[in-house]
Amino acid sequence: MRCSSAATSVVWALVESGSLSVVAFMVLLVLARLLTPVEFGIAAIAISIVQIAAAIVETLFHDVIVHRDGLTPRHAASAHTVTLLMGLVLTLAVALSAPLIEAAFGIPGLGPIVAAASPTILFTAISAVPVALMRRNMDFRTVTLRMLIGRTTAGVLAVAAAYATLVRAECG
Repeated sequence: MRCSSAATSVVWALVESGSLSVVAFMVLLVLARLLTPVEFGIAAIAISIVQIAAAIVETLFHDVIVHRDGLTPRHAASAHTVTLLMGLVLTLAVALSAPLIEAAFGIPGLGPIVAAASPTILFTAISAVPVALMRRNMDFRTVTLRMLIGRTTAGVLAVAAAYATLVRAECG
């Protein structure tokens, strides 16, 4: 690899990390203003539960794909298939266990939020292997743009849902 290519990759990796942090922080600020402290806490718990499951599918084969010598298209396809199946299973498990999670935490309203957030697990599974392949190829620019678009879209949807909840509460 040429030095300029490595330097460019490092810059894009830094841009990814920094921009995702800024987007997350901005969404957090907006949600903190739109939601009551109780609603904000419920959302934080739901997101935490879903992120634990999403991290499993995101990291399942990541390091192997990035670092394995002699990785073949068949290896990548197999990893993608297993990751998608694991993502589907975890998405369904979290969504279907949402009422149990609500009961375990003893927080009314947590279940529907957990269930609504659970598709995030499947979306993470869909992108996990392609992102790992891009990182393997040091295509950090594409990774950065994909992650930034995804995180921004998720943030806009979260803010829209919070705003809809606020409007519904004021009107009803």
